[in-house]
Formats: sequence, structure tokens, C-alpha cells
Amino acid sequence: MFYRAYSFNQDIRNWDVSKVTTMVDMFYGATSFDQDISSWTLTSITTLRGMFDHAQSLSDCNKKAIHISFEAQVGAAIWAHTANTPYDWDELECANAAATYVFTDQPSLRDATKVCCNEATPTSDQCKAIADWDVSEVTDMNHVFAHCTNFNGNISKWVVSKVTNMDWMFRGSIGAPTSFNVDISEWDVGEVTSMFSMFYRAYSFNQDIRNWDVSKVTTMVDMFYGATSFDQDISSWTLTSITTLRGMFDHAQSLSDCNKKAIHISFEAQVGAAIWAHTANTPYDWDELECANAAATYVF
Repeated sequence: MFYRAYSFNQDIRNWDVSKVTTMVDMFYGATSFDQDISSWTLTSITTLRGMFDHAQSLSDCNKKAIHISFEAQVGAAIWAHTANTPYDWDELECANAAATYVFTDQPSLRDATKVCCNEATPTSDQCKAIADWDVSEVTDMNHVFAHCTNFNGNISKWVVSKVTNMDWMFRGSIGAPTSFNVDISEWDVGEVTSMFSMFYRAYSFNQDIRNWDVSKVTTMVDMFYGATSFDQDISSWTLTSITTLRGMFDHAQSLSDCNKKAIHISFEAQVGAAIWAHTANTPYDWDELECANAAATYVF
């Protein structure tokens, strides 16, 4: 489009390019072009080959902002063919490269989290900025932090209001449990329909998520299976759509008897005895136990 347009250097950041499939050689030899187009949404892109080749005026800060945004959207493989983007990643401080990590789907988000997965202390710019990642368009977050054994990054302010699937999101495994224990109580999970094994073997997780809106969730199978630190009262949850709770608290050994009782009373009243019967790790002495939080929790 601007191939060897030597003089072109206009601010086109607000263009809607969401339907564009190819930007091959778009700014090839556009030797005056130096604009930040990191805000572009590349929903349909299949190739960026040579997009900035010989665009020699493009500043390092604009390169960095574009790099962060575009690679997050299209993936490393497609981005790798975009020429004239080298710069010193670690040394460069640029205002326009902040908060430009944008993810629109599960594959691109999962690729990014893999980089940060096992960093107890973030080292890359991308991982250091994880609190500001824009994930607001992502609808599927299954497995995004699965097997991230050391990850405990601050994702408390992530906008997850469009997410419908959180299956296996923070799952660990035998011998490799996850360390995640961040306050995500303010997450808007109102559109989520599946939380299958969400905190499976998340040994450290123990946050107050009582105010989550889980009314659209249909399955919580193994949700807290092996979440050995979890001890929260979630009896206030509304289980309007639940079809199964099988193994929800299996091996969640820290769940107190009082929380078990409160959850039991509330959940069984909502889903019925048949569905509740498959929820493991809930025995306690019903008659002997006096718990303030188990009072008035019969919900119909």
C-alpha cells in the first residue's frame, strides 16, 4: 500500500484494519514513516512479511510498541517475518510501549503466559507488565496458567467479563502443583459456563471468591480437587445452571467443617441431593457442629 512511499508519515493509528488479512510489504521502503500503530486490531491477519522492511525512520520506541501489540495478537511465528524491528528490548524505556500487550484469543494468551509461567520473579518486560495485559476480548481461558508451577503474578485487575470457559485455568499436577494465590475476588465471571478443574491441584490458592457470579456455570467438576490450602465459605454462590459438582472438593483437605456445612446446606438446597451426593470431601458431624456461617443458608 505504501511501498516506497518515501514521504508518507501520517497518523493512521485509528484505522479499523480488523478485516485485513495481509500487510505484506505495506511500509516497505517508506523511509519517512514513523508512527505508532500499535493500537491496530489484527483480528484477520495471516501474514505481515516485510511490513516495515527498509522503513528506516521508524523509531525504536514505535518499533517496541508495535512489536509488543502485534506479536501478542498474531503470534511469534507470523511476527518473526516482519522486518526492520530490532532494538534493545531491555534498555529501552518508552511511554507508548506501556500497556500495549493485547490478547484477543486463547492461543495467543497461552503462548504469552508460557513465557511467564515459571518465573517467580518476572524478568522480561512482557511478564513484568502482566497486571496491565489487555485480555478484555478473550472468551476462552482454558489452560492459560496450567502447569505454571511458580507463577503468582498480579492478575487481579484483568477484565475477564467476556470469558465463558475457565477449564483447567490454574491446574497443577502430582509433583508439580501450582503456586498461584492472588486475590481475584473482583473478577467478573458472570459469563463463564464451565469451571471444570479450574483450581485442580492449585495447592496454594485460598482467596475469598464468595462474591463471584457463577449463575451461568454448568459444571464445577473437580474445581478444587487437591486445592489443599482452600478454606473459604462459598455458600452464597447461586448455582442456577449447575448440572454436576462431581469431585468438586475432593482432596481439598483444608476445607473446615464449618465451611463444609455452610456449603452443603446451600448447595444441596439448590441442586438437589442427587447432584450434591457426588461432591467429595464433605463429611462432618452434622448434629454436633455449631457454625455461625452455616445458619440461614438454605437457599431456594
